[in-house]
Amino acid sequence: MADKVLNPALKTDTGALEAERARDESDGTYSQVRRSRLEVWDATNSTWIKARANTKGALVVDRGGAGADSAISATYTSAQSATVLLAVASTSIVHFTGALVALSNAASVTAGAYVSIGSNIVARHPGMPAGGGYAISDVDVAYAAGDDLVVDCDVPTGGSISVTVYYWLEAV
Repeated sequence: MADKVLNPALKTDTGALEAERARDESDGTYSQVRRSRLEVWDATNSTWIKARANTKGALVVDRGGAGADSAISATYTSAQSATVLLAVASTSIVHFTGALVALSNAASVTAGAYVSIGSNIVARHPGMPAGGGYAISDVDVAYAAGDDLVVDCDVPTGGSISVTVYYWLEAV
């Protein structure tokens, strides 16, 4: 098997992404890949699935069980202050992997909204225009065991704010 060149996941990045060479270990060497999206082929289900290393360094395949991305959604028509979107047990750590937040066209104001893990903001927009929103993906942010996913937002006068958060839970 020949060495493979992994190209950056993004076309631009302030982190100076560059192609990485991952060795196939046939010569006894290994390569550290600093930043890369990794997918593996699931021949049983004929699909690509995400793979990653967990906080202990073990390779985890993200499908159908522990470590798989899940989503939770809510729509708000009034201001929210530290509203729990997902209550997390003290035996788990929630990993935020993305969000999609939108203010409906019907709103007559600009409205801010943010998502936090506990008191740590992981996604924020201070003033979305009506019909606007924001999305975040390809991240993996975690804090302490038992920290909930929470939402704060302004009053979406005349409209609503829709929040979808993507996450996975790690048992501790």
